[in-house]
Amino acid sequence: PFRSPHHTASDISMVGGGRDIRMGEVSLAHNGILFLDELGEFSPGVLQALREPLEEGKVTISRVNGHYTYPASFMLIAASNPCPCGYFGNNEKNCLCSATRIQRYLSRFSGPFLDRIDLQVEMSYTAATGKKVEVDLAEIFQTICAAKEIQNIRFNYSAKAFNGLMSGKECLDYFTVDKKALRVWENLEKSMEIGIRKMNKIRKLSRTIADMDASEYIREEHVLEALHFSRGIESVFERAA
Repeated sequence: PFRSPHHTASDISMVGGGRDIRMGEVSLAHNGILFLDELGEFSPGVLQALREPLEEGKVTISRVNGHYTYPASFMLIAASNPCPCGYFGNNEKNCLCSATRIQRYLSRFSGPFLDRIDLQVEMSYTAATGKKVEVDLAEIFQTICAAKEIQNIRFNYSAKAFNGLMSGKECLDYFTVDKKALRVWENLEKSMEIGIRKMNKIRKLSRTIADMDASEYIREEHVLEALHFSRGIESVFERAA
């Protein structure tokens, strides 16, 4: 399934509930894609309500007469402007927002919420040139299938046959890392700037990048690439500070 709720959606319509208990968008997107366009326009309450399903793959609704649990394992894809006017950091057009307005806008993206989003990429504005970029979709598909098969073999075709489903301990048990990559991980942990949840996210993402590269070992470049992809919105926060 593919679900794309409007940014005016309430937390009940997103995760479920109401007087007559109904499934929300997260459950309707189970085993599919939940696409949230204009993520920064969703209410902070909705974004915080997404934390449980993103972490647990399910959502539990509590009522006086009992608890109701619905499946909610989905792939979240979201897009957002960096500010209300959309031009913060744009080299072609001037941003019309004050620093206070930008910081208020970004404040709805809490740390715990962002920690549950594995890939965060900042896209810079590029004027249309009319040039076609050739992409070999068949080759990309083959690379993805090969990486998926590597993970199937690694986890013996179990229900957890994806790197993203591993716990922190399982990351250390399953993943083979070379010395340079291990040194980068240790430096990240010592820096105290990265929490346990985000560190585990970087580990799993590093392993997936290595799988895409058909590499048995997680190498330094895999960790650095994972770190880059895990902090896209942080660079926006830093410039807005």
